[in-house]
Amino acid sequence: MKNLKTGLTILLVIAAIAAILQVLALCLYAFPHADDYVHIVTLRAYSNTSLLHAAADITRNSYLNWNARWATAFARYLVIGSIDAYTQYPVPLILFALIHLFALFAFFAAILEMGFIRSVFSALILYGVLLASSPWLNESTYWLTSVMEYGFGLSCGCLLFALIRVMPRKWISTAVLAAGVLFVTGLHEFDAVALVLIFATVFLHQRSVRAPDRMHWLVFLVVAILGLAIMALAPGTRVRAVTEDRRHGMALIQFVAQQPFATFTRWISSAPFLLAAFVWAQWVTSLAFPSWLRTPYARRGIPALTVVLALVAVEGAPIMSGYQPARSLNWGYFILVTGTLLSLAANQAWISVELGSVRRLHLFAMLSLTCALILSSNIELARRGLSYPRQTWRKTMIARIQFSSDGDVVLPAVIRPTPLLNSSGILDDKNHWLNRAFAQFLRVRSVVPEKECGPPQ
Repeated sequence: MKNLKTGLTILLVIAAIAAILQVLALCLYAFPHADDYVHIVTLRAYSNTSLLHAAADITRNSYLNWNARWATAFARYLVIGSIDAYTQYPVPLILFALIHLFALFAFFAAILEMGFIRSVFSALILYGVLLASSPWLNESTYWLTSVMEYGFGLSCGCLLFALIRVMPRKWISTAVLAAGVLFVTGLHEFDAVALVLIFATVFLHQRSVRAPDRMHWLVFLVVAILGLAIMALAPGTRVRAVTEDRRHGMALIQFVAQQPFATFTRWISSAPFLLAAFVWAQWVTSLAFPSWLRTPYARRGIPALTVVLALVAVEGAPIMSGYQPARSLNWGYFILVTGTLLSLAANQAWISVELGSVRRLHLFAMLSLTCALILSSNIELARRGLSYPRQTWRKTMIARIQFSSDGDVVLPAVIRPTPLLNSSGILDDKNHWLNRAFAQFLRVRSVVPEKECGPPQ
């Protein structure tokens, strides 16, 4: 039985690695999309300025006139300014994917203290599950704007809490970590809210038990609140709210009320999520977790925080913008998955009793999860894209932006190898802000797209 379990574990890890490699390999086919062109042309105006100065100046202007996410803006322009943003677009996508994978390893190794090998295997499997079941894989992996505004914040959050776990409780290290807290809150409003709620929960617990490090947690909480205030009071947020066309009144209330039913039922019923939760629940019974995870406070607090933060993503975006961005759902799904893992670990004693009689079913679940990773629609779409010659695709995408005229142009339609890849993001209206940004990128007066073709046969 033990040899069979070991063999199935290795098979599951191999399937996860295969899924990850296929998804990351498709990054080599990716090109800028939608908002990316706005950032590229914005930075182009600073061609005679040092990159650091340009990034700082654009970040300040963005904070005052459009977007509160100052840390994301600064990091984004540093990244875009360090590469040829069109031809070298895959480089940062792959880099941030590897950072995300390392952050998951840190989650298991430092936060759950699972040991090196187990942490490596768990990180690979979890990342494979996230990619296979991501609600919108094209936005979470192949669109740099979404990757940096949403995925990067999750990676930084995992790394931040890993550092909090391993760094000594000294005021110098607390100051360094506090700076990290401020940076993470500046990546996105969701990240800021998450840190405030998590630090508030931990501090209240540490205060109730008179833990010696409670003042360090208070520092983190105060800095997180400060970071959230910086985001909430950004002048650019109010400017942007005035310019956007949003739902109002009953239409907004009805739309917001529908979101939990439309999203949570889909998430918790996905095969990779259910199977991964069951497999993890069985593994939990044989693992030794840190003492903080075995407290009654953790058993109740972690599931509650998971639900609240997932709801922040599902409900927050419609309330703020009047529509449901796919990238917000990706953020919420990550919270749901990792929160579920932590909740199961925190309830280890109960899990051991409830699942003690179904241990053989665990082996079937591992085999089923292996198949789910291989056969998931996301991974199948990645394979479909990889079946198309990469050089042919890249030559087509580079050739389509070459124009002899600088007047009004029509962007040639392309046959996308897979729906996971983006083509440009421009709309039929040449005066739309996306079209204007893309026209500036092409150095033409205006641009509209041809009607897009279907996928290759």
